[in-house]
Amino acid sequence: MSKVLFISGSHGLGHVNRDIEIAKELRKLKPKVEIEWLGDHPASDVLREEGEKVLPEAEALDYGNAHVDSSGKGYELNIGVHGFDLRKGQPENAKRLFASIAKGSYDLVVGDETYDLYSAMYNDPSLKTFKLVAIGDFIGMDAMSWNLKDRMACRVFNKIWAESMMMYLDKIYTENYIMVGLPEDISEAPFGKTGMTRRELAMKVMDFVGYIINFDPKEYADQAAVKRRLGYGTAPLVICTIGGTAAGRDLLQLCADSHPHLHKALPELRMVLVCGPRLPTSAIEAPEGVEVRGYVPKLYEHMAAADLVITAGGGTTTLELTALKRPFLYFPFEKHCEQMLDVANRLQRQRAGVMMRYPQTSPEVLALRIEENIGKKVDYPEVPLDGAKKSAEIMAKHLS
Repeated sequence: MSKVLFISGSHGLGHVNRDIEIAKELRKLKPKVEIEWLGDHPASDVLREEGEKVLPEAEALDYGNAHVDSSGKGYELNIGVHGFDLRKGQPENAKRLFASIAKGSYDLVVGDETYDLYSAMYNDPSLKTFKLVAIGDFIGMDAMSWNLKDRMACRVFNKIWAESMMMYLDKIYTENYIMVGLPEDISEAPFGKTGMTRRELAMKVMDFVGYIINFDPKEYADQAAVKRRLGYGTAPLVICTIGGTAAGRDLLQLCADSHPHLHKALPELRMVLVCGPRLPTSAIEAPEGVEVRGYVPKLYEHMAAADLVITAGGGTTTLELTALKRPFLYFPFEKHCEQMLDVANRLQRQRAGVMMRYPQTSPEVLALRIEENIGKKVDYPEVPLDGAKKSAEIMAKHLS
């Protein structure tokens, strides 16, 4: 029997859901494998709902969800500043991770964006005493402001990132580094002093596996049938979602405020605001005709039923909508380099969704965009969705 530790080390729910899918595929290949988990709230709650074994040490981890919740004021979330503010807590997080790894005697550790772990090993490679498979979905950071924290963080993080990846070539840190996505998703910007672009270095170091979602889009191809099954009736349906953090509150309020302007053109319109696991429903002032929900399991089913989805610019939700071939408007967080550059570039390449900017969008403007796009026929290209299977195959090679 092999023993594996999965560490889901990022914000929201997109990462933990893909990790769960990889674990399912790994169990198919290695039926006797024992899997344990580390991750903080809300990922830990999702894992427990799935019946996974979450270690008690997870309660002490902090991957910055609370900081993200409080940082998204005015629908702005600068991840350079966010990363700068969180750096002081990384050594303590890493110390807890190394202690759990040593205690568990694992045959393999899987780290999904566990930058605290990678940073500690960068400073002291002797800490790497176990087999590690790393997972990521973007490479490099871009300063999005003149804020000193932002510019310093991007410079320092990119230096460490680039040098670490060069060390990955010699397997100093990790047995494999899985990239969830395609080479075209990576910027061709120069990367540190490597003499290569981000994409060139990634293609040398990483295993590109395509994308990962936790459902089969073919099962939701009949939108009207899904709509009936979920009890939405036949009225035009708009689903508004902000993902697994509370930082998108302002976007949900904007959606709620647009509803009165829609009533004349779409009097039967049904609008559902999904707050997710960290934003209380009481935080939204909703007019009559707007339904506010908290955490919705299997949210992808509701998005499949929708005539239009309004969402933040997260990589997972926008990927799910692309796979479902549903029309959507997406609002990247202002000054969030991954959402405004990496995710937006992928979506533009795939001709998926309509990019919106929160500061430029009034309730009246949003109402017009909803009218223009609701029920719109889309023709997104097919995307490779076998990333969980390919990731599990890579991991299985390191297990007996």
